[in-house]
Amino acid sequence: MNETSNKTTFKSMIAEKQAEFEGLLHKFENLVDPVERYIKRMEMAKIKKWLDQFDVHVDIP
Repeated sequence: MNETSNKTTFKSMIAEKQAEFEGLLHKFENLVDPVERYIKRMEMAKIKKWLDQFDVHVDIP
């Protein structure tokens, strides 16, 4: 693999995690049950931690 394809793969991994976060955020906003909201918030926190190491910042409600 060359450097260009590594960068493309890396960018696609970040974009995939951001999309996953957005999906969880959308589900979170539509939840009423506090336990389910807590679980989604924890899932978002894991993704946020992963993204933070690459200086990609997202906010958890």
